[in-house]
Amino acid sequence: MCLLQENACQEDKTRDIIVGLVGRCPHFQINGDAVCVLDAPGQFLSRLKKQISGSCKRVIIAALYLGTDEEEQVLVDTLREAVVKNKDLRVTLLFDRTRSLRCSKDALYKSTLHLLFPLVKSHPDRVVAYFYQTPLLTPLLQKWLPSRFQEVVGVQHLKVFIGDEDIILSGANLSDQYFTNRQDRYVQFRGCPGLTDWYARLVTAVCRFSYPMCPRRIGFLLPLATSIDPTGNPSGFKAFARDQLLPLLSPMPPNPMDADLDTWVFPTIQLGPVQITHDEEVT
Repeated sequence: MCLLQENACQEDKTRDIIVGLVGRCPHFQINGDAVCVLDAPGQFLSRLKKQISGSCKRVIIAALYLGTDEEEQVLVDTLREAVVKNKDLRVTLLFDRTRSLRCSKDALYKSTLHLLFPLVKSHPDRVVAYFYQTPLLTPLLQKWLPSRFQEVVGVQHLKVFIGDEDIILSGANLSDQYFTNRQDRYVQFRGCPGLTDWYARLVTAVCRFSYPMCPRRIGFLLPLATSIDPTGNPSGFKAFARDQLLPLLSPMPPNPMDADLDTWVFPTIQLGPVQITHDEEVT
C-alpha cells in the first residue's frame, strides 16, 4: 500500500490512515523513486532475469508453481548461470507442493520437480527448494480427489521475487503465459533492504514448515524444522506454522515522518488454515 501526501486536508487524512496501520502492521518508509510499476508480462520476465543475474548474495523466489516448458527452462538456466558466476550466491525457492506435482503431458518436463532437480542436485549446498502443503488436504482427500481438484482444498499463493536488496511483488505465476500475454500486477522495489529483509523472513518462515526437495532423487523430505507431516499431524503442524508467522506481524515502533521517505508500505499475511487472518482484518 502506498500513501502519498497531496495537500493539507489530504495530509491529515493520510496521517490518520498511517497511524492506524502502524499500530496493526509491520511498516516501511521508502522513497517513491524506488518503486517501479511494471506494465507488461515481457517486462516482468526481463526484470526478473536481470534481478537474478545481478544478485551477489541471495535470490529468493516464492510462487504458486513454476511452469515446465521453454520459457521456464530459460528462467532456471538464468538461476544456474547466476550460481556459477557468483560463488557467494544462495538461492531459496518456495512453491506449492500439490500444484508442483501436477504432471504436464506435452511440456518439456513432467513437473516442476523434474525441471528443478538438476539445478538442486548440482548445487545442493547453495540451491534449496521447498514445497508447502496445506494441512487441510487429509489422506482421505488425497486418496479420492484427482490431483487437479486437490488444489481446490488449498494452496500457497506467495508471489515474492528477491534479488539482494531488490524485490518484485506480483500476482503472477512463473509460467509462459504470465511471461508473454497474461497481464497481472508487478511492482518492483529497488534498494529497499528493510522491506526486502521482511519478505525474506516471511519466505524463510514458510520454508520451515514446508517439504524440502531431496537433492539426491526426485522427491521430498519431511519439513526439517519439525518433521511434522501436515497431513499426518495437522494440529501440530498448524501450531508450529502459526508460531513461525505471528512474530512477523508484530507492529514496529513508529518512526517520525521523513520528507525524503514519502511512501509507506504495509505488508499483510493471510493463512486461514492456521488461523492467521491478518489481511482481511486490516483491509
